[in-house]
Amino acid sequence: MACRVELKYRNGNLSVGGDSPVRVNCNVGANTAGQMAYERERLASIRENGLLPDCFMDLSIGEYPLPLYKDIRNQGDRNFYTQYIPSYFLKQIA
Repeated sequence: MACRVELKYRNGNLSVGGDSPVRVNCNVGANTAGQMAYERERLASIRENGLLPDCFMDLSIGEYPLPLYKDIRNQGDRNFYTQYIPSYFLKQIA
């Protein structure tokens, strides 16, 4: 479950997550197939911790049988917002 956390800030505390207007994002991503297992372990650790972010961003480069964003969406924990930009579809503009 996403929770609200108080962070130390300049003149007091800053509330993030939960019902606060400040959202917590978690970036994940793999550049190679070998890194995919490590990222899945990170996701499992985050789920086991119980302090879930408000959204995930999959920054993976490449095509994989089960992309991380689909793995995140397929988990029954809650309705996560996931963002994914398939960089292999992008063209460089001069």
